[in-house]
Amino acid sequence: MGFWKGKEFEALSLRYNDHVELLRKLTDIDLKLFLSSLTVQLILGAWLFENQGDDLIMKIGMLIIDIGLMFISLRLLYLNYIRRFEAVLTLKNVINALGFTRVGAYIQEKSINPTPQQFLPKYLQTEKILSQGFRPFWPYYKWGIIVSIIGLSFVIFSKELAELW
Repeated sequence: MGFWKGKEFEALSLRYNDHVELLRKLTDIDLKLFLSSLTVQLILGAWLFENQGDDLIMKIGMLIIDIGLMFISLRLLYLNYIRRFEAVLTLKNVINALGFTRVGAYIQEKSINPTPQQFLPKYLQTEKILSQGFRPFWPYYKWGIIVSIIGLSFVIFSKELAELW
């Protein structure tokens, strides 16, 4: 089998530690990216509210720039979501190889890792992704950024909207 023959535990341990660290880093990157996106939205919104001009082309340009920045943020967050899913699946394989999910492998009549039925509410146990132990933040980040773009659009076009109402 090669280099790892007889050192299977070390190989699994190395892979486990690498992927746990990867998940920590991905979470850190996601939070920084999401919070910096919201910070840009808040700063731009505050500046535009104080410096509202009547130039419609400038307003549309600012909105296009903002949407472009947020699109980039969303894309990066989505790619991290895909990478997170891959890392979780790898960790599950390592955990299975170590026998942490087998009943009786380490503890009589129990497994070390709980089943979804032991920790998820009944209504979530049918959710495929959640029942596999994968709980992504991507949907929350996505909706947070979309709502902030909509909010900034209202700030940018507040004078025009006020005239309509």
